[in-house]
Amino acid sequence: MKITNIKSYIFEYPIKNIVVTSFGKMKSRPALIIEIKNSDNITGFGEIWCNFPSQSAYYKQNLIHGLFTNYLKDIEFNSPKEFYNKINAKLSIMLSQTGDQGIFQNIIAGFDIAVWDIFGKKNLKPINKILNKNANIFVKTYASGINPKNCLKTVLDCRKKGFDKFKLKIGFDFKSDEKNIQLISANLKKNEELMVDVNQGWETTNSEKYLKKINKYSLKWIEEPILASSKIKFWKKNSNISKNVIACGENIRNLDDFIKILKIKKIKYIQPDICKWGGFSEIVELAIKIKFYKKIYCPHFLGSGIGLIASAHLLSSSDKNGFLEVDINPNPLRSEFCKKELADGNVFKISQMPGLGILRIPNAIKKYIKTSERTKIN
Repeated sequence: MKITNIKSYIFEYPIKNIVVTSFGKMKSRPALIIEIKNSDNITGFGEIWCNFPSQSAYYKQNLIHGLFTNYLKDIEFNSPKEFYNKINAKLSIMLSQTGDQGIFQNIIAGFDIAVWDIFGKKNLKPINKILNKNANIFVKTYASGINPKNCLKTVLDCRKKGFDKFKLKIGFDFKSDEKNIQLISANLKKNEELMVDVNQGWETTNSEKYLKKINKYSLKWIEEPILASSKIKFWKKNSNISKNVIACGENIRNLDDFIKILKIKKIKYIQPDICKWGGFSEIVELAIKIKFYKKIYCPHFLGSGIGLIASAHLLSSSDKNGFLEVDINPNPLRSEFCKKELADGNVFKISQMPGLGILRIPNAIKKYIKTSERTKIN
């Protein structure tokens, strides 16, 4: 089969309460969604990561229609993995020449998701059942995106929705961070757990000091305490000092670097992002290695409903012990795709329709389209 038609959409949902992280603020919720057709006239949907900076969505859209489509013209494939290998081979020189590896990896990941969606629809099976015939239709979740301001109120609101695991953003002012950890910890029920996400916000010169200070709290995990690109010796030192296990992976973009992390004993939770790197094709293989090293796969995700659904399919097919990250901030670009799937906050129910189970872009979010482009191929 071949890809014959590509349409891309840039969405932007304006928000009242700014989403903050240790490295920046989100004043709106962007999404870059692709809709592709193959030579059998089957439609597949994919999502390309574009959270930071949100303007990158426009650059990526220009690359898709001005450059990427030229590389798709001669690609014929019988499986998603074959497509993934061929497009990576064709773009290898371009990636080296431009230095834009991350950007192209985001685009390739989104196309890989869309091709898997087509493959599932063509074979009349949901993706998780193609990957693993025994895949569960439910995955466990946790509440993510909890801002430091009014964090306890947010946790209590999440509890009402059925969540029992909560991830707080830290990496700002340490005194405020610790105060919030203490506040939430004191109000947790016996069955509830707290994670914290530093978002790479600590320097290697101070991370050990901060980890020692929060050793007195019982945390499910501490996520990305230092830069993902930090030397492996710093990851080892951080994990040894911390009494709580470490989670990371959303900003790692090659298998060799994942293997180095997997070999560190106290890094337990591995969090690749399906829309940032690898799509299904690469992370399916990574998930096998995660299991081999006795770690737990917990996909990172913070975007629209397409990437969330794709993450759920991959999780359900690969690791029954993992948790799906669910952003709790208002975002119709996510929720309009997942009305039935997220009926109960503690679990995500996976549609058993073919592919991702997505037939069209919901009418309710079309008003948030900033721009769209279409390219015919072949």
